[in-house]
Amino acid sequence: MTAPRSGPPETEFFERAGTKDTKVGSGPEDDPADVAREGFEALMKGDDEVVTGSAGNKAKAAQQANTAEPGSGAKTDEEERQEIRGEQGTSSGDPHDDTDPQSG
Repeated sequence: MTAPRSGPPETEFFERAGTKDTKVGSGPEDDPADVAREGFEALMKGDDEVVTGSAGNKAKAAQQANTAEPGSGAKTDEEERQEIRGEQGTSSGDPHDDTDPQSG
């Protein structure tokens, strides 16, 4: 199975939905034949996904892929837990251990 990632295709959808005045509805649209052809070619090659359509859509998808790389965003759950433990002054590594490490 191949998951196509396209921009909005040039169809009557936005006109029928009454949303031509929205950001997506008034923006550039991809040729549905191009989207279908690129998707089919990717399927025949065995690709898991394909970004189809305009160069703008492909650039946006590449930018999104870069921001989704591990380490590019928020702290991991383990980093959050370590920070919390440090603020609580625990030494055992157990987030439920509220003993004072200085009191022995």
